[in-house]
Amino acid sequence: SFYLLLLWCGLKISMSFGHSYLFGKEVYGTAYVVFGIMENSVKKSLPHSLSRVQNGDGQVTLKREQITQTFPDINALVGNSIYVAVSVLTESGSEMVEAELRGIQIVTSPYRITFTKTPKYFKPGMSFDVAVEVVNPDDSPADNIPVVVNPGGVRGFTAPNGMARLTINTQATDATLQISPTQPKDITYLITSRGQLVKSERYQTKGQTLISLILTVTKEMLPSFRILAYYHPTDNEVVSDSVWVDVKDSCMGSLTLESARQVPSYEPRKMFSLRVTGDPGATVGLVAVDKGVYVLNNKNRLTQKKMWDIVEKYDTGCTPGGGSNSMNVFFDAGLLFESNTASGTPYRQELKCKTASRRKRATTILEVRTSLLSKYGDEQQRKCCLDGMKEIPLSYTCERRAEYILDGQACVDAFLNCCNEMQNQIVEKKEENLQLARSEEDDSYTDSNEIVSRTNFPESWLWSDIILPPCTQANCHSTSLVRNVPLQDSITTWQFTGISLSRTLGLCVGEPLEVIVRKEFFIDLRLPYSAVRGEQLEIKAILHNYSPDPITVRVELIEEENVCSAASKRGKFRQEVNVGAHTTRSVPYIIIPMKEGERSIEVKAAVKDSYLNDGVKKKLRVVLNGLHVIFYDFVLCVSLLAGREQVSGLVENAISGNSMGTLIRAPGGCGEQNMIYTTLPVIATTYLDKTNQWETVGFQKRSEAIQHIKNGYKHQLQYRKNDGSFSVWTHHSSSSWLTAYVARVFAIAYNLVAVESDHICGAVKYLILNAQQPDGMFREVGKVIHKEMMVSAPVNETDDDLLPSSIDKSISYLETRLPTLTNPYAVAITSYALANENKLNRDILYKFASPELSHWPVPGGKMFTLEATAYALLALVRAKVSSSKYVLQATIMVYHAVAEYWTNAKEPEYDLNVDILLPGRSKPDKFSFNRENHYTTRTSKVS
Repeated sequence: SFYLLLLWCGLKISMSFGHSYLFGKEVYGTAYVVFGIMENSVKKSLPHSLSRVQNGDGQVTLKREQITQTFPDINALVGNSIYVAVSVLTESGSEMVEAELRGIQIVTSPYRITFTKTPKYFKPGMSFDVAVEVVNPDDSPADNIPVVVNPGGVRGFTAPNGMARLTINTQATDATLQISPTQPKDITYLITSRGQLVKSERYQTKGQTLISLILTVTKEMLPSFRILAYYHPTDNEVVSDSVWVDVKDSCMGSLTLESARQVPSYEPRKMFSLRVTGDPGATVGLVAVDKGVYVLNNKNRLTQKKMWDIVEKYDTGCTPGGGSNSMNVFFDAGLLFESNTASGTPYRQELKCKTASRRKRATTILEVRTSLLSKYGDEQQRKCCLDGMKEIPLSYTCERRAEYILDGQACVDAFLNCCNEMQNQIVEKKEENLQLARSEEDDSYTDSNEIVSRTNFPESWLWSDIILPPCTQANCHSTSLVRNVPLQDSITTWQFTGISLSRTLGLCVGEPLEVIVRKEFFIDLRLPYSAVRGEQLEIKAILHNYSPDPITVRVELIEEENVCSAASKRGKFRQEVNVGAHTTRSVPYIIIPMKEGERSIEVKAAVKDSYLNDGVKKKLRVVLNGLHVIFYDFVLCVSLLAGREQVSGLVENAISGNSMGTLIRAPGGCGEQNMIYTTLPVIATTYLDKTNQWETVGFQKRSEAIQHIKNGYKHQLQYRKNDGSFSVWTHHSSSSWLTAYVARVFAIAYNLVAVESDHICGAVKYLILNAQQPDGMFREVGKVIHKEMMVSAPVNETDDDLLPSSIDKSISYLETRLPTLTNPYAVAITSYALANENKLNRDILYKFASPELSHWPVPGGKMFTLEATAYALLALVRAKVSSSKYVLQATIMVYHAVAEYWTNAKEPEYDLNVDILLPGRSKPDKFSFNRENHYTTRTSKVS
């Protein structure tokens, strides 16, 4: 692992680094460091930045001249990023470790300043608190940075969290206004935190101009809280102000992890005593994580600050305090103010306030890959040299690898030069290490059968909960519990993390405890992630000797079935090697996996004339050569297609409330136009009321929609005749179509606004007396101008007891005509009318549906198909037949149909999380379904 510290010094970057193993020991060897730039997703190296550091810690510097030799215009690199690649070769040449630091942004300023915690408004003549946050280009806090705030030239320095708080004096305005204010009798102050009201008090004033109160910060006020105070100088006026207070990100309680037996390091598989101290009775979750997990990315570690940051998202406020006026003070603090005399706050549709849009910054490309560079100037030769310095799993010589190069002799020479230079440092004479193994009877070595191999190397483990004991005496603040756990087989540093949950003190994330696990002598078995069946590859067993004396080690490779190696047909392959004091030694093996699957590779080693020994067994994943194709066969149960379970969510969310906002518009025009535009807010209000979706369009929209309905109702009465009918214009004759449409819409609006029943009943009576024939059929008396106004006979939805004979005649007529109808639109609307009287003929209705039963197609246009489908769905809903296989679109009847479905279908709420595991992917595809989004199609491509 590597630890790196970047120091920006004018026009150069200085990087100090050190190299050590995860178990704490230093690495002795040679480090090669090179810088490069990512430009437009292409990695471009800086050849002149290649540096070499010998043993221990070192420092390398990237200078401006090294950049301009490759990129003359350095300003053109702003917005790109720099990467640093480090390769460490151990002193004995047995190991080579690579690491890379990514995403060093190239910016014109080393810092970014934000004022997110500074109030937006100030009071002239009074002091103003400015909270400045200074962060580095990677969004990490900038510590101890001087800050100057103008006007006034106030100076300060940032804290470790990057915050600097300064106070400036503002100037009062020269304008004066002579007023005689009413003295407030009392002042009310509220304390809110995390979207909840923590405290509310009323203070009786006695003529003071300054009131001082002492508040005790309680656990309910973490991680921050707001103080809002207000009073009423008159009955219709409010004076208010607020302030946001940040609290230190600490636990409300306490949690400490420590070792019950303090020693520098521990051995694997030994018992480790963990002492947990925290709040009495708290439940503590424990986990141990390999420190190697955090080597490449340490920013995602769980801390108390991150936990509070998540909790603070529930704060309904959106500014650090204050406001442009008294009502905005409440609004910005996340509160709703309502009064019967004073004005109120506007409605809020979101948890947080709207943020001001800002100019988009240039993006920085962070994804880069590891590479090695050389001193060659030609681009092609640098690539060839880079390939030569790379390690490959095959034990090919540099000359054999060069035979596959087709880019010319210059490339071959560069490849061989770099490859041989690297091989000279890492290749050892294997013949000197391969000696005849001693017999099992040799008492100088521990019997290999007595060596227990290490096999379990998890990235994390423990994952258990403990309950701390309660207090045994009065006024105790913490209790302890010792947990004995066996350490895992890994040679590493474990980070033990605890998270406590107390009934009274909430959550607390303790500081991690680092536990070093190592042995005086041990094996590090290096295996590739996977190997191809029949592929010859080299694996290495790295022997670590941290004893003060050189040792002689007998190493054994254990035979494994379906793996061809030197141990095949022998049971084990032995050899002796010498390892110096405080050094490492690499023992290579050539193996060929012969069958796919997971194969065990086991190596054991014992030190001569010593009790020191170790064994390691790891799994090698063997895959087939070529592209692995998997075929899946799915059997669809056709009988399920007609059921309710599979499609119950389709209609319920077929139309979202988001589109309803466009239907709320002002009515007007002639009799037909006014009814068209009045119908829109009527249907939208009915739908949003029944589906509880006003929040998606805004709660204030309902009062606007109601007002439009009232205006449309009043305007339509201008076209009403004395006989109860309606006409397009006042001087035109009555229209039975328009009269029926008005009666229908007024009947729906009856539950929303004050509609006189005489206006509805009068229209129905007119239709019965003037438009209905003796056989029950209705005829058009006037003329329809807007053909899109398609309605059914209104008596089908009227429950007036005075007109039963008229309804019976209409139903009898429709039942007689239904079998003879050939138009799907006529069948759908007739079925809907019959369904209101529980006389629906489902067979005839389904006869005109599409083959897939998704809609009712009508020749002549899409609008007729949409409305026919809506009427068919209404008929099925009224007949208590839940059928949600129908595709609905944005027409008036469709919204009405879906609203009716919502009223009748009382389905429970549900949430469904689906994880799809696909071959070749490290993480599953995750999908979440709920009532808000289950109509949306999800796709996942599999190649």
